[in-house]
Amino acid sequence: WVPVISALLGIFSYAQNYLMAYIGLSSVTDLRREMFSHIQDQSMDFFSATASGKTVARFTNDLNALQQVIARAPIYCVRDGLTAIFNIVMIFYLNWHFAIVTLAVLPISGGIIYSLGRTLRRVGHKGQEQMGELYSVIQENIQSASVVRAYHAQKQENARSEKSNQRFLQLNLRFARADTLSSPLMEMVGALILSFLLWKGGMDVVNKV
Repeated sequence: WVPVISALLGIFSYAQNYLMAYIGLSSVTDLRREMFSHIQDQSMDFFSATASGKTVARFTNDLNALQQVIARAPIYCVRDGLTAIFNIVMIFYLNWHFAIVTLAVLPISGGIIYSLGRTLRRVGHKGQEQMGELYSVIQENIQSASVVRAYHAQKQENARSEKSNQRFLQLNLRFARADTLSSPLMEMVGALILSFLLWKGGMDVVNKV
C-alpha cells in the first residue's frame, strides 16, 4: 500500500499546485488586460504626471507579487486554519484546563503576527514604489542617452541611479529583517507556552488534580 499511497499523494500534490498556479496566472492575466485597457482610456495629463517606470513596475513586479499571493494564500489559509481548529478541539477534548490557558495566550501570538504583518505590508508597499522610481531612472537615462552624453552628465546620472538603488536596498533589508524576525519570535512564544503548559501539567500531577 505504501507505493500506492505515495503515488496518490504525488498526484494530488501535483494537481493542487497546478490548479493554484493556473488560478493565479489566469487572475493576473485578466487583471493585466483590464489595467492595460484602463491605461488606454487615460488622458495625456495622466502620462505627463506619472513616470513610465512606475507604470511598468505595476505591470511587472506588482502583478507578480499578486500572483504569488493568489497562488499560495488560499492553501495556507485553509490548511493552517483547519490544523488550528483540529488542534484546539483536541486540546479541549484532552484537557480543557490546558485549552483555556492556550486560548488565553493566543492574543499575544496574534498581536505579534498583526504587528509584523503591518510592518511587512508598509515596507513592501514602499519597496514597490521605490522599484518603480528606480525603473523610471533607468528608463529616462536610456531614452535621453544622447542628451546625457552631450552635456557630459554621466556622473550626475550615476549618482541619481545610485541614490535610488540604495533606497531600494535599504527598504529590502528592512523587509528582510521583519520577515526573518517573525519565525524566531513565534518559536520563542511557542516555547514559552509549551514550558508553561508542562509546568502546569506537572503541578497538576503533583497535586493530583
